[in-house]
Amino acid sequence: MRNRSAEMKVAVVILGLALAVAFGAPLAAQDLQPPAGAAATVHRAVLPSGAVLLVERVPGAETVALQAVFPGGTRAEEPESCGIHQLIARLFGRKTSRHGVGEIGRLLAEMRGRLEGFAGRNSFGLFAEFPKDRAREGLALAADSLAAEFPEREVLRARDELLSAIREHEEDPAAAALDAFLDTLYRAHPYRLPLLGRMSAVADLRAPRLREFYARAARPDRLVVAVVGDVEPASVVETLRSRLAAPAQKTKSAPPPAVPLEPLPDQPRARAVVRAIAKTYLVVGFAGLTVQDADRHALQLAGALLEGPAGISPRLRAAGVSASSLNVAHMNGIEPGFFAVVAAVEPSQVARAKDAILEALRALAGSLAPAEELERVRREALEAATLARTRPAARAAELAYAELFGLALGAGGADLEDLSRVSAGDVQRVSRRVFVERAPVVVTVGPGARPAPAAAEEKK
Repeated sequence: MRNRSAEMKVAVVILGLALAVAFGAPLAAQDLQPPAGAAATVHRAVLPSGAVLLVERVPGAETVALQAVFPGGTRAEEPESCGIHQLIARLFGRKTSRHGVGEIGRLLAEMRGRLEGFAGRNSFGLFAEFPKDRAREGLALAADSLAAEFPEREVLRARDELLSAIREHEEDPAAAALDAFLDTLYRAHPYRLPLLGRMSAVADLRAPRLREFYARAARPDRLVVAVVGDVEPASVVETLRSRLAAPAQKTKSAPPPAVPLEPLPDQPRARAVVRAIAKTYLVVGFAGLTVQDADRHALQLAGALLEGPAGISPRLRAAGVSASSLNVAHMNGIEPGFFAVVAAVEPSQVARAKDAILEALRALAGSLAPAEELERVRREALEAATLARTRPAARAAELAYAELFGLALGAGGADLEDLSRVSAGDVQRVSRRVFVERAPVVVTVGPGARPAPAAAEEKK
């Protein structure tokens, strides 16, 4: 079973927020209620264990998908534990209190289903999908997989796999550049930590520590489960209620992470990582927005405009810069996330590339985006979001994370409506707010000299 980060699962930001979940009474079918702001096809229930269950019936859907999320991820880690959520994610489905090593894999193959663990910057959990005719047993298997056990042999095997993935990640200059950017943008916040983990921290992880950590971090009263497919909500509750019961042995819940309050950079920052490679990987970025920020949709479209034919590329060409790759990366966080442009350029072109990128970013703040271009990126974003909602897997993830964020569930189209209403003035405002009013962070990985800060000398 392959591990994927939560960020790759859907076209929505998939970050978890540690919300308190109240204990509830035993449920019958009539206890299922649509959550506020959602269409009547989405039902929300609080199980006796405190777990929140969301069920959306989609008549005719060929598969049934489940997304189970806990708050956690990098935001709940420290340098010495960096990677523990990733290791736990890789161990989902290997051994549980009901299934021995290898048994879940055989059952998945027989059911033509899939089950994967994931860990992101703010959450961790598992995803599963099964044909609709195997829904009951598939959902039971997914719930059983949350009762993960950590035999030492499997922990060591998964740890070696993760160490190999970290090593491969660190050898990728584009990934190394983004990691260095985050470590420069954030000086105390755990968002600065690498998503896969640190080699030194992961190498020290053993089964006893994982068992103790998981018992606190994965209590049912911290859990949100979303199920989407052609299923009866009452039947889903009946299937999952006993399997998501509170453990017989009471364990103290993990405390909320002690996230330091970190001010946004007030001066430009720059950093260079010397590496003997042909190209230089340049990152020009800024502190971003939160998941609750009303401007988040406008920033999404700003990123799409910058990647488009009238965005950064023509300014690079005009500056005589040949970029072999160009990408916009951004994350809305519980605390401010980030917005960054990553480009691979010739070492001699770094300074010109940096200036051209900053010019393109600030041009969005200086004038209204062309109506035709804005309409194009808005239409593409709406089409992608609408298509995602037709897929049980993407829809289950959207529902689960909306619950964690405390956002409108979107079944009534509220999120799409917000996106459709983004104007050129909104894009200009958020561009001014992020690209002009905030200090830039410039990072390079490759040969050559350190790039000059964008506007002033870096404060040490």
